[in-house]
Amino acid sequence: MKSSKLVLLSAIFAFSCGGNDEKKGSSLDATPAKVNPKLLIAPSSLTPKNQTELRNFLEEGDFFAYSPNKFLKKLNIFNVMKNQKNDFMPCYDESDIRIQATRENLKIKQNVDISACIKKIVASNLPDQVEVVTTVASIDIDTEWRCPTGDLSFFNDRQLANLGSLEQNLEGACPETYYAYMKIQLILEVELQAGQETSKISEEFTQTLSTPGGKECTYQNENDILTVNNCVVTKKEYSSFISDEESHEEKNFTKILALNLKKKANNSSLFFESGQHQIQFNNWTGSVKHYSNHFDFDMTNTNGETIKDSLGTE
Repeated sequence: MKSSKLVLLSAIFAFSCGGNDEKKGSSLDATPAKVNPKLLIAPSSLTPKNQTELRNFLEEGDFFAYSPNKFLKKLNIFNVMKNQKNDFMPCYDESDIRIQATRENLKIKQNVDISACIKKIVASNLPDQVEVVTTVASIDIDTEWRCPTGDLSFFNDRQLANLGSLEQNLEGACPETYYAYMKIQLILEVELQAGQETSKISEEFTQTLSTPGGKECTYQNENDILTVNNCVVTKKEYSSFISDEESHEEKNFTKILALNLKKKANNSSLFFESGQHQIQFNNWTGSVKHYSNHFDFDMTNTNGETIKDSLGTE
């Protein structure tokens, strides 16, 4: 079983990527949630992270990506799969993901069950004595960009795979205040049986962009200053292996809340000029304060250990 587990695990690892304050009485208060608020809640029993892992996370700067065009790039998960030349590519053609756009709205919505295809590929990599009992595999993408004063119709019926060439035009097509929410969810579960022995492997990846209540974020652009407030990015990664002989589980969760972030609208710098993020990185919580060319962070873990430092400059 262990050799077959390694074959399957290697394949699975290749598979796995302001102004709206929601206060009572606001114009958007009665609108329904776009992202299920349950997806924004941290799971229990998170895998502890050490200081080195925390610093690496901060240095990577993922929490800077509040521009929807940068976040949309993360949707192109199939480019990652293709680069790794793994066997999941035949299960879904990225050209099937096409953009729906009108003058004011841009949408990408896909919910695809690829269980049968994944089961076939997994089975082909296993010894004859190992049977694939059940397989669950799905890809769920839901994102919308709303631009009341721009024109997004240019993007209608274009392929998501071409976003690398299209993204540079997105903010130009919507130069004033715009709104966005996003969700990516990948789920994979495989149960194997060899004689009387059984094992189950599970993988789940979820990433969201919304307000804390699951509504669309507001990107306010006034006087050439972009403001992002009360907008949260979350990322959940779950993996487990359970068999008659052993079990392993890992749970990771990141939550990054933007509070009054400001920068010049056409400034391509990673750094905001002011504002802060409130961050949860597994067992660490704290804040990151932004300046024009660096940021200061102050983080504490569940054991009371604290780390304070500055990162920059560009």
